[in-house]
Amino acid sequence: MKTINLTIIGAGSDLLKPLIIDASSHDLNIQEIKREDWDLSEPLPKDSLIEKIIKFNPSQIIFAAGTNHKTDLDKFCTKELIKLIENHMAINTLSFFSIIDILQKSLPQKLDAVHALSSLYGIYGRRTRLPYVVSKHALEALIKCFSLEYPETQFLGYRPGFFETKLTSKNLSFEMQKDISKRIGKKRLGKPEEMHKALINNIKNINPYMTGTFLTIDGGMISGGIFET
Repeated sequence: MKTINLTIIGAGSDLLKPLIIDASSHDLNIQEIKREDWDLSEPLPKDSLIEKIIKFNPSQIIFAAGTNHKTDLDKFCTKELIKLIENHMAINTLSFFSIIDILQKSLPQKLDAVHALSSLYGIYGRRTRLPYVVSKHALEALIKCFSLEYPETQFLGYRPGFFETKLTSKNLSFEMQKDISKRIGKKRLGKPEEMHKALINNIKNINPYMTGTFLTIDGGMISGGIFET
């Protein structure tokens, strides 16, 4: 099988660890781009990074970078809130736009596939998460529009539910995780390995007609998780 050159933006994500660890067994040659390589608060990457990625010549991209800060609107003035939204947009959305737009215009051939990690907040809202929700809704709009602008490339978005990651442990107490688990069809949080299975299947088996769309991987939460019983 032909080796796939895969560039991962946001390679430090816990959700991608199983994919990176298991890369060689799936004939994946991975280029990891982490926070120290690109501060996404400046959404336009430096020329040196672009040159590095072009030299690697990826056929597929995973965009998994993101920021998510709790934001109580009553504690910030309007000017501060605009800054918070701008920061989330820069990291979660505009950096995705810039890297894909640049690569599609600079690589010797169009990308075969682009995989972007969205969130359940790409379709839902939540109190105290306004900047994050706005940025993820915008990310999903980009995936839809890119699929129309670049029909040669498959664009897929992924909406992870609640997974066992360091970020989940940071944002949610143990009791909150227990309460959320009750609302999930599987009655538990997801494991990064389960995200890995969805990603690897789509990386190795490109379906060009499935583009501009999203996979929700949440253990059945949105099937009925809004109800207590």
